[in-house]
Amino acid sequence: MIYDREEYEDLTHEKEMMQNKIREMELEHRRNLERAENAAALKVMENHGEYEEKLRGLQEEISALKKEADSERHKNGNLIRILKEKSNAGRGLTPKKEHCGYVFLSGEEFTYIHKHSFNEYSRDNETLPLPCWRVRFQTPYSVEMDFKSVTGLVFDDLINKIGVPMGLKSVRNISNQTISTVKGWLEIPGNFIFKTSYRANGVKGFWEAEYLIKNMISVLPEMLKIQKIKNEGWE
Repeated sequence: MIYDREEYEDLTHEKEMMQNKIREMELEHRRNLERAENAAALKVMENHGEYEEKLRGLQEEISALKKEADSERHKNGNLIRILKEKSNAGRGLTPKKEHCGYVFLSGEEFTYIHKHSFNEYSRDNETLPLPCWRVRFQTPYSVEMDFKSVTGLVFDDLINKIGVPMGLKSVRNISNQTISTVKGWLEIPGNFIFKTSYRANGVKGFWEAEYLIKNMISVLPEMLKIQKIKNEGWE
């Protein structure tokens, strides 16, 4: 098709306008894309900032709770120390601040018969005679204290204070253990407790702990309270 000069110029101008419009549209598209990307990045930064702020808040809360827990442990530790010192003084255990608070009451040979069912529906039991020692202590804790608190305190004393000096390596629970498991325990070197029970002695006023132990313990000298009764020999 042949165009005259005027028609050609019109078409050329229209083409240039179309190309300019396309370039403007592409430029606007890039600008919109950049704005969207910047908005997304800003949102991420805002979210990150919120996350960091929340994280700092949680860390501060955890730190405050830890300080509060440490303070309570310190207060409880002081309270238990004071109670133990009063208990020691009342029973004539010296020095009251350093004494462990436990009095050795008795130790005797004993045979514990461990029973284990073949399964929960069976009436037949496997049995294993366990020659051991039955040892009793008077604890420093009054019978006025609740059972749960006393058991926790006695266990803590046993693990962290008096157990190792008495030659104990571990504390185990024989309940529901298979015969083979218990036999395996006996082959492991070292002395251990395998059964624990408690008694509230209303006459003496203190909780007592009774342990079944693989071998006899080494009784600490401070645990021996031998009183000489005037004109009546030894108690």
